[in-house]
Formats: sequence, structure tokens, C-alpha cells
Amino acid sequence: MLIRESLQLGFVDNLSVDPKNQVFAIIRSRGTAGPLEELAAKRKNIQIVVTDISDPRKLDQAAAEVSKVTVGSLDVLILNAGSAEPETSTLPPSAFRGKEEALEKEINENVKANLISNIYVINSFLDLVRNGKEKKIVFISSPSGDVEFNRVTGISTVLGYSVSKAGMNIVTTKFGAELAQDGIKTLSLSPGWVNTDAGQSIRKANRVGTDD
Repeated sequence: MLIRESLQLGFVDNLSVDPKNQVFAIIRSRGTAGPLEELAAKRKNIQIVVTDISDPRKLDQAAAEVSKVTVGSLDVLILNAGSAEPETSTLPPSAFRGKEEALEKEINENVKANLISNIYVINSFLDLVRNGKEKKIVFISSPSGDVEFNRVTGISTVLGYSVSKAGMNIVTTKFGAELAQDGIKTLSLSPGWVNTDAGQSIRKANRVGTDD
């Protein structure tokens, strides 16, 4: 179960190589999913599900759609949704002095998109995971949410995004503590620096050196 266009294609491509794997790719819109659509046309074990992860009711409908195919189970739920919102993401914390509304927007929009929506996803698909064989929930985190990474690199921007990713690391741990009795394992996994458009913009803005 995979979410988010920027990294999603790689996950789907690798997981669907094994025809025994049934892969569900949850996306916001088919309008930006051209390469994914092409891959799904070639591999019959890929199914695309369109939904709004900020709407619990629509997520419940998506879970029901998946459940019909899997007979009520899901082995692994991979949470890969996220975005750096809004345009103030290029500002360091001190730049928000006198811009209280902008600060609230910077924090709140990121928390809503990257943390609250992921909680909605977990809750909607939790019963399916309970019935799965692997019983795993994996959150794709980010170096931006890691204290040591930010200290070493000196990146002072993407404040809201970093807060939301760090917060979701804790949420994943909380779910793990709650669901351990059900045999469900949770993991926050950071892929490191990924060469996406968002990653490149942060690198250039903060002059962070990476290997391409």
C-alpha cells in the first residue's frame, strides 16, 4: 500500500516485480499518475486507488475497495504521503517574527498534510492490517525530521515539514506501543536524501552538498 507520487513509482515498480505481490497504489489524482498508469497497464498485480487522504470517509471507502480484492486483509501498509507546505517553507524560524499568521499556517498545514492525514490512513486500514500475515505499518520518514541531521547540515528551513515528520515518527511509535499486543509491528524508515524536485530545492536553498 503506497502513497505519494514523488517516490511512489519506485516502490510500486520494485514490489510488483514479484507477481505474487498484490500492490495497491493510493493516489490523489490520475492527472499526475501517467508513469504509474503505464506500469499498472503492464502488470496486472498493480491496482490504483484514487482517494483523498485528508477525508476519513473517503479513506474508509478506499479501504473497502481494497478489502474486496484481498478478502479483508493487508500484509503491509506503507505510508508515503507528504508535502512541504506552504511557500513559507523557505524561511528559518526567526524570519516568522511579526508573521504570526504565516507561522501558524506553516506549522498547521504541514501537520495536517503529513501527520493527521497519515493517522487517518492508519485508522482506516487498521482492520485489514490486523487480518494480514505480515502485520506491518511502515512510515516513510525524512532526514528533515531527524534532530542530528538538522544539526549537522545546518538546514534551518522547511520548519513545518520537519516538525510534522518528527511528530509522525512519534505517532508511529505510539501506534507500535498500542498495537504490539495484536502482533502488529510499526517502523519509521528514512530513505535518506532523495533526488526529487523538493529535495533539490531544499539542497540549493541551504547549499547542502549531496552525491547525485
